[in-house]
Amino acid sequence: MELTGAQIIVRKLAEHDVKIVFEYPGGTICSILDELSKDESIKTFMCRHEQAVIHAADAYARLTQRPSVCMVTSGPGASNLVTGIANAFMDSVPIVIISGQVAEWDLKKDKPVRQRGFQELDIVSVVKTITKASFLVNKVSDIAEVIDKAFFIAAEGRPGPVLVDIPINMQYTSCGVSDLSFNEKITKPQPRHSDIVDVAKRLISSKKPLVVAGGGVILSKASEPLMTLLKKYQLPAAQTLMGVTSVSCDYELNLGFVGYAGSRLSNRAVKEADFVLGVGLRFDNRAFPQANKEFDESAYIVHVDCDRNEFNHRVTVNKTVFADAEIFLAQLLGELEKNRYEQKNEWVGCINSWKKELKNSFQEDKPELNPKFILNRLSELLKGRKAVITTDVGQHQLWTAQYFKFRDENSLVTSGGMGTMGFGLPAAIGAQ
Repeated sequence: MELTGAQIIVRKLAEHDVKIVFEYPGGTICSILDELSKDESIKTFMCRHEQAVIHAADAYARLTQRPSVCMVTSGPGASNLVTGIANAFMDSVPIVIISGQVAEWDLKKDKPVRQRGFQELDIVSVVKTITKASFLVNKVSDIAEVIDKAFFIAAEGRPGPVLVDIPINMQYTSCGVSDLSFNEKITKPQPRHSDIVDVAKRLISSKKPLVVAGGGVILSKASEPLMTLLKKYQLPAAQTLMGVTSVSCDYELNLGFVGYAGSRLSNRAVKEADFVLGVGLRFDNRAFPQANKEFDESAYIVHVDCDRNEFNHRVTVNKTVFADAEIFLAQLLGELEKNRYEQKNEWVGCINSWKKELKNSFQEDKPELNPKFILNRLSELLKGRKAVITTDVGQHQLWTAQYFKFRDENSLVTSGGMGTMGFGLPAAIGAQ
């Protein structure tokens, strides 16, 4: 069977169950877009700027929790994605980016010139440090394998963006194709049983335990086992910005957003806790500005994450557990059920007394509007409607994390690590 490169790409997208492609057209991507228009199972959404394209794809990937796809042309089309690619990389968002490139014979390659082809740019080198992988396709016969690798790498382990750069002549050139199937399966890291046993024992023997949930809890769809753990053992919980929606606002021991712009309640609990279980987070400088000084000197800190590189690079912890958050929490629950657990009533009482002491109240009868009042009221108006909230970056973003009452997992789409201005509106389009 003879297929053009563009036809192979569209078939691979369908095989990976892609329903939507976000794009901005241009000369070196038109062959693929023309082929896409013939496939009724895949819809294309054209934005008015490439940065909007990738921010929309970013939000779509966060909410569907699977790799999204965006397409742009070469040169300025690809370079306009750079901020959005960095944003997705920092926040662990799986996006497969397909960029058109000038024809193979117009590539400068290793020649000591700045450019050969019109709108030529070595985008693979440009995005090398902000993607999990980036590929320049050299042969039409390689396209199927490269697209498969891109989807696999984007979703495997800690998710992130992958770029595939395809010269225009590869898109309209045909090659013989026999088998387009891809059988590699994603496996999630399993915790060692000894680590589960040790963490359970430490939790049981602690007097003032605290769970801190990060974005990894949402990425691994671990909110359900997390809430089961919290409710069953009456554990206080704080969240990073990316983990805000992992714990329902209706849970009585939800201490809220932690860090320099977080709640006083959660920050006080961090300083007082003797056992801290951090799940799916980076212990970043916004959540823990003073690193280990944020914690009690005698606190035993456990860090659970699927990215080994995040261990002990800012906060030095007592124990690291390399594992998927959902698998870890499920196994921890199973281990705790084998043991006798005494509720930490004194600690819970202390937390509740702090709540009364630190409560940031507002008077409803005052005519002046304030962020807390507005966001609290908006929360109530949207209650039960499965609303998704997107924000831009700045003070309103932090107010939203502090005061909006999130009840549903993965209902906040915001730019965390990169803090990308202009993210909110195109993210809302992708979310919609």
